[in-house]
Amino acid sequence: MSTDCGGGFGQDLVGGAIVDYETRVNVARLKRERLARVRREMRVADLAAVLLYDPVNIRYATGSRDGSAGFGLRFYHRYALVPHDGRVILFGSLPEIAGEETGIEVRTARTWDFFPCGSHVEEAALRWAAEVTAVLDEWGVRGERVGIDRLDFVGFDALRGQGLRLADARVPIERARAVKTPDELMLIRLACAVADVGIAAIREGIAEHRAVGQLIALPSHLAILAEALADAVRIDEALDVIGEARRHVESTGDERYLPELHRLEGELRARSHLPEADAYFERAIAVAQQQGSRWWELRARTSLAEWRHARGEPVDRAALAAFVAGFTEGEATADLRAARRAAADG
Repeated sequence: MSTDCGGGFGQDLVGGAIVDYETRVNVARLKRERLARVRREMRVADLAAVLLYDPVNIRYATGSRDGSAGFGLRFYHRYALVPHDGRVILFGSLPEIAGEETGIEVRTARTWDFFPCGSHVEEAALRWAAEVTAVLDEWGVRGERVGIDRLDFVGFDALRGQGLRLADARVPIERARAVKTPDELMLIRLACAVADVGIAAIREGIAEHRAVGQLIALPSHLAILAEALADAVRIDEALDVIGEARRHVESTGDERYLPELHRLEGELRARSHLPEADAYFERAIAVAQQQGSRWWELRARTSLAEWRHARGEPVDRAALAAFVAGFTEGEATADLRAARRAAADG
């Protein structure tokens, strides 16, 4: 596959060029059809309005991005009210999003999170709930069912205190998102093309290293390729690549990366729901212990705990927590954060 993305006929893999030989994504239509699907499911669920806090659902219903990344999953600082018809109100977004063409009105958001509100959490939540209720009054739907996709107890209790008829919005939103529009299908195809370009680039990089005899890091490079293939749901190819990496380790005797190769093979088999994944994780832990490679052991222990938790099997969280406690550096690294979550995920 060519990785030339310059826009030549038949080679614009990532869809970045303007062309006249095929239909491309119509973003305005995409946004209209997504909102229409949300409203269709709202009618099915007998919801006059939905209050959305999940950034993914806000993105789906309004077409607006949340620049704060994961911040919106932790704090209640940005939300949307979607009526069964009429203009959507987005609280806590940039004014440029508003307009007749978007059908969105932007207003200032209120929050009751402890960090900004301190001892005034409940008071702030009551003000927020009163404002939400005022909007429902504007729309004439205060006495009808209002769906919520995500909310903490303080916020839920404040809305309940307004006498609102609250209901679940998660199922209707998930049903709306489950059926893809033509533009969404095109975006999925483009995403797959981007993945193919990335995988091809990794393969080319590995080939260049081979060509000049730079093989010392080959197992780690092959592991990167295997992970990329796995993310593209090409599990069989990923397993073949891990097998190639193991054969290289066996032929050279350089086993420094072997624990991670065992762990990755376990991850791949876990993705296919194969029970032997346990054996690969345990093998990774054993080899890491023999080498004294505590970081490889940490990653393998975390993978094993996550796999067993996903299957509903017992997890020795105390042992994992004790192992994690032995690390005095790297507190902010992704591996230690993942290990701490696995140790606490009861």
